[in-house]
Amino acid sequence: MKNVIVAPSTDPCPLENLVKYEKQLLSSGADWIHCDVMDGKFVERKNFEYTDLFKMHKKADAYFDVHLMVQEPTTTLDSFILAGAKGVTVHIETMKNEMQVAQTLSFIRSNNCRAGLALNPDTSVEQVLPFLSKLDLVLVMSVVPGKSGQAFMPIALDKIAALNAARQKAKLDFLIEVDGGLNESNTKSVIDAGADALVFGSAMFSSLDKSAFIKKIKSLS
Repeated sequence: MKNVIVAPSTDPCPLENLVKYEKQLLSSGADWIHCDVMDGKFVERKNFEYTDLFKMHKKADAYFDVHLMVQEPTTTLDSFILAGAKGVTVHIETMKNEMQVAQTLSFIRSNNCRAGLALNPDTSVEQVLPFLSKLDLVLVMSVVPGKSGQAFMPIALDKIAALNAARQKAKLDFLIEVDGGLNESNTKSVIDAGADALVFGSAMFSSLDKSAFIKKIKSLS
């Protein structure tokens, strides 16, 4: 049995209720707070700024797992790191070339943050393989980013398994995180495929007993 990381998302919670929601999640046993940042360019919606993270960080020294769904992540890294991020993940699709990927991961790590790469459902695992030794986390999107409440896409299971196999072969210890459509009925298959960190958006937000929900998820590992 392994200890999976439960990382509830800030989305779809209304921004004005985030601090209250953060306290509720942490008191219910959440390990991380997954901060979904959207710019209205890389994805259709715009939601969550570094100022929102700063407000949350002032109220709790939690592990803030920042997911930058933005077109130009390098222009906003500083702001989120200073606001309290403990980990920052950028999308491989937003990187211009391999040098920029390496430099971005190095910059995040040099600021005492975990560095991650995310890949969309239509992006192949091969895109991130050259960087596995330079990162701390790979985020597999199991829905199209930017819209809450979508159904889990089973294609993610193959990606998780491929990343887990690559990790074992190279004897690396990066985390595999999964985001999108996760709930009590599909989480076990994701864990069994090799996932370590699980992001819950709508399923967590709509749960009436968040403590019981988190306990149930952790029992699946």
